[in-house]
Amino acid sequence: MGKAMQLQTQFKQLLTGLNIPSASIDDAWQTLANRYGEPHRHYHTLMHIESMTRYFDGIKAQLNAPNSVLLAIFYHDIIYDPTCNDNEVNSAMVFTQTFGSYLSQTTLNRVRALTMATYKHELIDPHDTDMGYFLDIDLSILGISLQRYQDYAKAIRQEYHHVSDIDYQQGRKAVLERFLQRPRLYFSEFFYTKFEQQARANLSQEIAELSV
Repeated sequence: MGKAMQLQTQFKQLLTGLNIPSASIDDAWQTLANRYGEPHRHYHTLMHIESMTRYFDGIKAQLNAPNSVLLAIFYHDIIYDPTCNDNEVNSAMVFTQTFGSYLSQTTLNRVRALTMATYKHELIDPHDTDMGYFLDIDLSILGISLQRYQDYAKAIRQEYHHVSDIDYQQGRKAVLERFLQRPRLYFSEFFYTKFEQQARANLSQEIAELSV
């Protein structure tokens, strides 16, 4: 079974367990696949979501509300337009419009909050361990091997092809430097131990390359 098929199966199992009608599940998956398959996406694709679900599978036993976290993984980037700064708001809106008739208000609010947190990737409440894990999973890409990280960085540049080299270099460096200025990039001990050191090395390397 291919990765996309595995992801679809996981999506359907999740929603079936939440008592979503099968026809609505099929429609939701088709919309999801179409969105993540948009031609302007080079990193924020279904493969990004598939990677996140693999990390999720490894830590879901530590979560208080794993279904909400998994829903946020699937929907947090369903709207992604690199020319806009309201993608998180719009992604949360699509999620609410899709499942507002089926899910509890608690679940809807939680998934929206998780999605909105990816705007700044800040953990307001240090006791919110689910959000910490979710944000760490989303930034796990920063701590992979340097070669794979460089492929990721190239994919991000492709998504911002409309931005001039000078403006991109300045903007990207500012984002990376803000991350490096944090006491730690990862909120959970699991991801901190696994990725922090390599992530800082990767970010520093990209900053150096952008400065040439």
